[in-house]
Amino acid sequence: MPEPEPSAALVPVAVTVVGCHASPGALDALAVDGAVSFRVAPDEAMLLARPPSVDLADTAERRLAALDPGGVAVDLTDGWAALALAGPGAREAFSRLSAIGLPSDGFVACDVARLPARVVAARDEVLVLVPSMVEAWFVGAARRRCPELAAPAATGSPR
Repeated sequence: MPEPEPSAALVPVAVTVVGCHASPGALDALAVDGAVSFRVAPDEAMLLARPPSVDLADTAERRLAALDPGGVAVDLTDGWAALALAGPGAREAFSRLSAIGLPSDGFVACDVARLPARVVAARDEVLVLVPSMVEAWFVGAARRRCPELAAPAATGSPR
């Protein structure tokens, strides 16, 4: 039996991830050019830059200091692996990895392939961030559940 044509691909993506901890008001006001902010908890936000930004944590730390003297911004990039489900079948593939319904655009924290994940849904892709120590396991689980996924050109997340 021939392999099905790929309708989606699972592709490593280079990003910078910064965790920000501050008062809710400070996080509401925090804006950093080139990064998108997603609220994880009332006093925690995740900044995501794509393409990566080497000074994102420092910039966020300076801006938070002006908004909340006790605010903290920490570069968490090495702790997360970012993989994009891209292509016309991306959302259908995601539905086989998680029971969570995706928003048309936006952020959710949920289980994906039984792992804690952060997910950014967009019209043309689903970006999945999993703890970097389980990246290889996640890729294997995604390929077992979605064998039609096109293989990436390179292995491992770019850093």
